[in-house]
Amino acid sequence: MTMYKLLDKNYSPDIVISHRENIDSLKITEHLSRNLGLEVVAILQLLPFYGNEFRLRRIEEAINMYWALVTSVLKEFTLSDMVYHSYSRLVRPITDRFVWSYAKRLLLRFNVILAVSLSILLEMGDEWVGRIISFKGYGLDEWEIEFLLKLRTSSIESPKPYLVFSARLSIAKGVADLILASLLIKRSAPNFKLFITGFAADVLPALKGEGSPLEGRGFQL
Repeated sequence: MTMYKLLDKNYSPDIVISHRENIDSLKITEHLSRNLGLEVVAILQLLPFYGNEFRLRRIEEAINMYWALVTSVLKEFTLSDMVYHSYSRLVRPITDRFVWSYAKRLLLRFNVILAVSLSILLEMGDEWVGRIISFKGYGLDEWEIEFLLKLRTSSIESPKPYLVFSARLSIAKGVADLILASLLIKRSAPNFKLFITGFAADVLPALKGEGSPLEGRGFQL
């Protein structure tokens, strides 16, 4: 039985919308629209694939830098670290390219593609300019706004340059580069502070070694 037959017979949709960019959501949405004869819309909250080879190589460098930093802090690898590291470097690049190719073919069948951020369009490549309607991007949540207000009214010594990074922290975003760059800045500006408010539960726990100033969301360096 195809998916559209599972719908209530009295239900008459006007359009089919995918609110996510993963393969499952795109495939189901495209399948429903094709069988129901309706237009189909995708709302991209994250990047479905990278369309720029230079950008992709830089991301791979950032991932390698992250693992180099993790191993230098921990001084050793656990078995799970070795498996994940091997998967990230050897297997995932191949599977990612397969998934990205399929996602691209699916999106070409959509009537309208919306992206929550202009960066998504830029990362997908020039061929998608004119195909995607992009918004300005995410705003700050209540916790981040409160944190920034505390920074403005806190008794931080002056002058003390500080930087706030509120984006979602992932390995691909260059977290290792961010930390290393901050450490270099601190050599010439000891009062420099890096405040990271973005969610980082899946990225930085391994860096919380002895004497590390990293303390989860809202940690500082």
